[in-house]
Order: sequence, then C-alpha cells, then structure tokens
Amino acid sequence: MFIASPIAGRITFVADTAKLGSYVSPEAVLFRIADPKRIQIQAAVPVTDARRIAPGDVATVESVSGEKLAAIVRSVTPGVDAESRSATVVIALTAGLDGLQPGQFVRAHIKPKSSAPVEGRFVLPEEAVQSVEGQDVVFVREGDAFTAVPVRVGSRGGGRIEVVEGLTAGQSVAGKNAFLLKAELGKGEAEH
Repeated sequence: MFIASPIAGRITFVADTAKLGSYVSPEAVLFRIADPKRIQIQAAVPVTDARRIAPGDVATVESVSGEKLAAIVRSVTPGVDAESRSATVVIALTAGLDGLQPGQFVRAHIKPKSSAPVEGRFVLPEEAVQSVEGQDVVFVREGDAFTAVPVRVGSRGGGRIEVVEGLTAGQSVAGKNAFLLKAELGKGEAEH
C-alpha cells in the first residue's frame, strides 16, 4: 500500500507501528512531517526583555552552522515559565531554510521597535547587585572609587536583574567583581 502525505516536507517522526506488513488503524499517526518553510522558533527570553518585545519586531536567527536568517516575532506569551523564569517568544522565519531541523537549537537576536529601556529602569548582570546589611546595593564609580548605592530591584531571569529605582542614566557600575567591592566594604567597617 502507498501512503501519500498531503503536504511536502521532511519526516520528523516515524511511529513504531509504521512497519511493512503491520496492521494500523485509520486514525493512527504513522509519520509527522514538517515543512521547512514554515518552521517557527520558540525562544526563551528573560522577563525583563520580553516586556519590550512585541509581535512584528524584527529578529535574526542564527543556525548552528552560523548562517543568519531574517525572521519576525509572531507572538509573546503573557505568562512566565515557573522553572526557567522566562517568557516564550514565537519567531517565524521570513524565508525557509532547508538546513534547519525541527528541535534544533538556534540563537535568536530580537530588535524591539522600542529598544529604549523603560524610563528609570536598568537591566544589569545579576552579580552587579549585592546585599549589604539586608539592602540591595550597586557599586557606582565615583572618580577612582566605588560607592555602594541602595537600589530597588524588579524581576530576575537569565542571569540578569532589573533595577527599578536608585540609578540614573550614565552612571558606571561594577559588574562581575562587585562581590570583591562588597568584601572590601566589610573590611573597612571592621577596621572602625
């Protein structure tokens, strides 16, 4: 017997029951076929970034081989994944790619139409925010030194943290080694 697919594409799944001579019921799924021209990408995006992304935003998808493809954001989920603390952004390629396979990992770069940060809010590496005596602080450069500045933080995700209060545009802050400044601050207080 000959089985024809109603669409052109690639076979992405073959059922165990799809063997020559096997009996199958009419409603049984024997194969799954994906059209490479209609593949969508589900990207996990930190919540702080997802707030600025909207359907219609331009994206670039980079395949494992390094090929870059034009894409567009189709939708952004309103909810957050409880485990990853990220939102899902669905991206559609503007042209298909024969080398892209369903389930394959890719890298997506999204350029929100409104790429300016929300007024007064900043996204920093999570290690830039330290806790000193129960207060979240960021170390701000002032001349040749750093000063601990109290901040109020918002959402966290993907190694990033949103600072919603306490910083102003143009300030330089310590990032990766902020914990060393916190340790120095503790030493200075112990000497007094």
